[in-house]
Amino acid sequence: QNKDEEYERLRRQISEELEKPTTLVVLDGLDERYRASEKLLGQAKEGRHKLLLLSRPYGIEQERSLVDLEVEHVGLNDTQMEAYVSHDLSPELGEELLAFIREQPAIEAVAHVPVNLQILCALWQDDGAGVREEIMRGSLPGLYGKLTRYIWKRYEARHKEQGLQNKDREALFDTLGKIALRALHRGEVLISQGLVEKVLEEESCVEEDSRVSKMLQESGLLQSVGSQYQFPHLTFQEYFAGRLLARQLLSSEAKVREKGEKFFCKHKYAPQYGRTLSFLAGEVSKKQEIEDIRKLLSLLEAEPQEVVGVQHLLLQMRLLNEWLCVAGEDEEELGALEEAFHVMDSLVEWFGEGVERVRRKDDSSWDDRQLLSLLTTGLQSSRAVAAQAPALLEPLLAACKDSDEKVRYVASRALAEVAKAAPAQDLEPLLAAGKDSSEEVRSAAIFALAEVAKAAPALAAQVLEPLRAAGKDSEEDVRRAAILALRSLVQAAPGHADQVLEHLRAACKDSEEDVRLAAIYALVSVVKAAPGHADQVLEPLRAAGKDSSEKVRSAASEALAEVAKAAPTQ
Repeated sequence: QNKDEEYERLRRQISEELEKPTTLVVLDGLDERYRASEKLLGQAKEGRHKLLLLSRPYGIEQERSLVDLEVEHVGLNDTQMEAYVSHDLSPELGEELLAFIREQPAIEAVAHVPVNLQILCALWQDDGAGVREEIMRGSLPGLYGKLTRYIWKRYEARHKEQGLQNKDREALFDTLGKIALRALHRGEVLISQGLVEKVLEEESCVEEDSRVSKMLQESGLLQSVGSQYQFPHLTFQEYFAGRLLARQLLSSEAKVREKGEKFFCKHKYAPQYGRTLSFLAGEVSKKQEIEDIRKLLSLLEAEPQEVVGVQHLLLQMRLLNEWLCVAGEDEEELGALEEAFHVMDSLVEWFGEGVERVRRKDDSSWDDRQLLSLLTTGLQSSRAVAAQAPALLEPLLAACKDSDEKVRYVASRALAEVAKAAPAQDLEPLLAAGKDSSEEVRSAAIFALAEVAKAAPALAAQVLEPLRAAGKDSEEDVRRAAILALRSLVQAAPGHADQVLEHLRAACKDSEEDVRLAAIYALVSVVKAAPGHADQVLEPLRAAGKDSSEKVRSAASEALAEVAKAAPTQ
């Protein structure tokens, strides 16, 4: 009774707090809690409390349209990634893995996510050559498939007395897939014991049930949390669910295929299955037969849902991306798929529509970028598609020269994001935007040029001088943007360190404190990218240590310590 009273008091207190506009509610893992947050969202819209939503970006389009401020967590930066690898692997293996990551833009894109980097380190230590072959094109299904087989090998080695075979692995993985798919359908990350037991009971062979149950308990792929269960990470749950769906769709049994097709058609737009369908496409593509991906794309066209348009295109892109990652870029096959499904043409059209929506906006706000934001985010997770569609940049490049200032600004911002997936080869519109009469447009164009250099280091020479010129701009924000861009350029192309350092040394004497601070931090980044140039930064950093600003002096002191670590002989 006392516990009931305490619970009711707590419940009343929470209800009262939720009515206060000063209360902050933090909803973590929005994409993992499908339809669990509608009441909280409604209350926040009414102004009854403040709401902070934490989520992966896909599958939450409705919620994203309601927010006042959106901040993207970009994952580990280069320094953090290097530190993680150095801590986890021997110096020799660590350097090999980092070199592999830097050589492959698609791999670099996924390696900045901590859980993916952890997987890469584990696999690289076991079989670096196998990792190169399996995930060269940046396929997440390939990465997770390789890891789950690695975990199975370790389990098999520990239990040699059981005489485990590949059929046991397949039985375990299929059971994990059934548990994962049902849990996703229920919106469960912490999976109930009843669900696990029900899946096991449905198996036909009692002896096999016992064997699979034992493997579930001991393999480490499904972990006990009190009276509940969970996968090591949500992405493992999504992987096994996608793997099961792929096996159903490719099954030789008509009833099993029909079951998989029905599930796919019914749930293809449901937010909680976003990553699962990417894993599904990767598994389907493993046979590298165009009929399989054609069938999957055809299922998207069947039984139209209430959600169409750009969301349909984004799903097409995710599926096609996995096919390209696994099967390669056969021009004839890609042409056949494009003729049938018009993915690339639709992408170009939607980019054009995104620009037009900005143009049509009849007030002074420059924030009508929702459509372009959806498209650029989709491209970053579908880089293999972006590489096949250079024409998609044309509407944005043309918009950089538009007579409408807000269109030029938004186009430059979008190009900065698109460049991460498909770097522009025609830099002239961006170079012109870098000299625009609008401070905001100039800053946006500078960031876009930096992203182009990062994505295509061979273009760094064309970008260098415009960035250095922007570093002498009359506006403080533009000068600071140029410093950040130059720092990114050297990280991608260390051969330009001398020219960049010349500018940064001068920027340490800028009239504005924030510019001087940016220059100091950039000097450290340059030395880390090109340690042989450490002697060129010591004098400006020592001078900054005597600056009139306490912030600058403190930053200079920290920078000198970082330089000493990066180049200990200096």
